Amino acid sequence: MKYEKLGILTFGIVLISLAYAQVPSFNQFYGFVVDTNGTMIPQSIAISAYMNGSLAGSGISTTDGTYGSTELFFVEGLSNQNGEVVSFYLDAYFAGNQTFQQEQITNLNLILNFSAPIFCVDNDGDTYNATGGPCGPVDCDDNIFEVNPGAGEVCSTSYDDNCDGSVNEGCGSTSGTGSGSTSSGGVTTTFNLNPTQLSVVLFQGETRQVSFTVSDDGLGPTTLVITSDIGMVQGKEVLLSAGGSVNVNLDITADANQELDVYSGHIYVVSGAIRKEILLSIQVVSNESLFDIVLTLPEESNYILPGHRINATFILTKLTQDNTENVLVKYTIKNEDDEILLSEEETRIITSQETYTKSFLIPTGTKYGNYLMYAQILYDDKTASASSWFKIGTRKIDNLRWIIILSILFLAIVVIIILLIVHYKKQKLVEQGQIQFKPTQSIRH
Repeated sequence: MKYEKLGILTFGIVLISLAYAQVPSFNQFYGFVVDTNGTMIPQSIAISAYMNGSLAGSGISTTDGTYGSTELFFVEGLSNQNGEVVSFYLDAYFAGNQTFQQEQITNLNLILNFSAPIFCVDNDGDTYNATGGPCGPVDCDDNIFEVNPGAGEVCSTSYDDNCDGSVNEGCGSTSGTGSGSTSSGGVTTTFNLNPTQLSVVLFQGETRQVSFTVSDDGLGPTTLVITSDIGMVQGKEVLLSAGGSVNVNLDITADANQELDVYSGHIYVVSGAIRKEILLSIQVVSNESLFDIVLTLPEESNYILPGHRINATFILTKLTQDNTENVLVKYTIKNEDDEILLSEEETRIITSQETYTKSFLIPTGTKYGNYLMYAQILYDDKTASASSWFKIGTRKIDNLRWIIILSILFLAIVVIIILLIVHYKKQKLVEQGQIQFKPTQSIRH
């Protein structure tokens, strides 16, 4: 009986794990790469597949004009994407569509047509793409801004920063430059910033300070040049001592006639070839505001994928004892380059304080990167605002989550198999008479 209970418990763990995870699904494709006349094209051609505007598979055709055989070609999706259209591209030229069929093997010939539409994809915004061909050099990891064919190799990372097929080449005894660090004798020399995101609220005509800390990691002593792509920030130079840290205070000034808005950009900290960035948002609001607004994003919304929803909690507070007010609330999401992703507005009635949650759909095809969500209360000629940074894309910990889930499933299956074997052997011994069970004696009163 105890084995049956353990089996039921194990089976329950499996069901809970499956319910918790959206299990990834695959559709394997294979076929010929041909021209418009049906003739096989022998040279190597980059193949990419997109579903809902996101890269779902990539590879290189073999030299005999086939693909998906000596190196299998998989299109990755989720179980709820079964039936979605997959678009294929050869060296960025459109090559055909096919329906995604999970756990299936599909024969599909791809046609290379140099007159077909071109689709260049740059998910991380580093000007290098994952499609190649007429779009330029191929980005070997189009989800990391610092990784591309034009980058320098960074010795503190464990991946191929410059897409040359080697990891940390030249880091043993030579010096190199890259995004955020240099190396000498295999020892990383750089500096670190804390925090990496800042936000400040300013009244028109006001000056305030933002602060951050720069700590040395083997680079100092050095002079740091600090600038910004937002004109309200006053740059400066500071000295970073060897092995030490420095607290940097920057003045931010909004003119008396500064437009009431939320400004996004960066603070750049530079030393020689090393440059690091801090995301910065500046909210210019009205003097003598009648309202206050607070915007909060839950932790699970700090990373969001295109096609998914992000939830935000808002607290609107009335700062006076006047009558109930109807106010216009405007919601905006834009990237760190100040390009608006989406915007919507609504009228709300505020008596004293109101707390509510709103959900926003991130459009499919949105590039990975840092985004700023902000909300503004607009009334008469005044405004109040709040903002918060978040990231669109995946995070490394998601890979660990899948490893844990699959490990639990594997262990659960192993336990079930062991229980079945034990039960089978036990039954055989009983049948052979090698095990006898004593009947339970009843107790009479």
